[in-house]
Formats: sequence, C-alpha cells, structure tokens
Amino acid sequence: MTRRRMPDGRGWVALAAWLLLLGAPLAAQAQEALFPPPLPASAPAPAAAPAPAATSSPALPPRPALPPAALPAEGRGGFWPFVQSCFCGPRIGLEANEGRPATSVEYLNFFLPLIVPIQALGRNGLPGFCASCSIPPLALGLGPRVGMEIDRRKIRTLEWFRIIPILNVYAAIVNGFEAAEGRTMGEIVEGERLEQQQ
Repeated sequence: MTRRRMPDGRGWVALAAWLLLLGAPLAAQAQEALFPPPLPASAPAPAAAPAPAATSSPALPPRPALPPAALPAEGRGGFWPFVQSCFCGPRIGLEANEGRPATSVEYLNFFLPLIVPIQALGRNGLPGFCASCSIPPLALGLGPRVGMEIDRRKIRTLEWFRIIPILNVYAAIVNGFEAAEGRTMGEIVEGERLEQQQ
C-alpha cells in the first residue's frame, strides 16, 4: 500500500505573495476612490437637493437617462456603482453614473444567470446570448448589458478579461474602481471608440 504525499503548500505561499504584491496598490486605490479626502473647512457645503414632488398617479412613466453633465458631481461614483460593476456586470455601475440605474432583471440575473441571456437571445440572437452568459457571483463572464448592447457597442478589452479565470478578478476590480471614481460608459465609449459602425 502506497502512502499519498500531502502537498507542501508552496503553491499557496506563491499565490499569497502575488496577491499581496498586486493587492497593495489596489487597496490604496480603493481607499482613495471609496473614501475621498474631506473638503477643506473654507469650502462651502453643497446645498441639499429639494425633495421630489409627490404624484397621485399609481403608474409612473420610465425616467429617461440623464446626460452626464446634468448629474451633480456628488451623485456620480461611490461604493454602490463599485459593487454593481464588480458583481452585476461591468457596464452597470458605469451606466448608473450616467443616470441609468440597474433594472430588477439585472439584479435577479445575479441569482438566476440565464434571465438576461434569454432576453439578449431574443434581441441580438446567438452573439447577444453568448455575451450575456455569466456567473455574476464569481465576476466571470462578459455581463448582462454587454449582450444587450452588442449591436451598438464593441466589447472592451477589460471586459474580455472577465472570461479568463484569474484575470476576471483583476478586471472586475479595475472596472469597479472606474465606476467608483465616477467615470461613465459614455466617456469610455468615446475614449476607446467602442461605437459599432452601422
């Protein structure tokens, strides 16, 4: 009878060393993005936004997305767009900064990952279905809005990294920091020339 040799753990040590090496700069960026330095005492405090008027209509029409210039600077970025971009999909937090919040179907897609791909199949065919297939809790896959927008926008290199098992964590965190900083999908589309030529 042969005895099985237990692994000595060198692989885990190497993995921990790489994570520490890569994690230190990312942690500093996270702290800076999520907890910005306080305003100086001489700066005026931002005015509170007026409360929206109540309506008597039980069914409200959908709100159109606001252009980035119409959004207040303090309304863009932060913790929630970071979480949305990391776990729900790479474009959700970026588009939330534009005033287009995540839909309930996209939140449900976190638990049942075939909801949005089936919608994308009906809208954009097999390429939309394949692009929308993902495992959101693991940040693995291109994400729900990628498949829904594949007929209008190209796929970013950072989004392609999300289908490679180790690089997906890096891509999700970097994409989350973009959303936490207040960047919008419109800025990225313009900067990276992602519009499809019709």
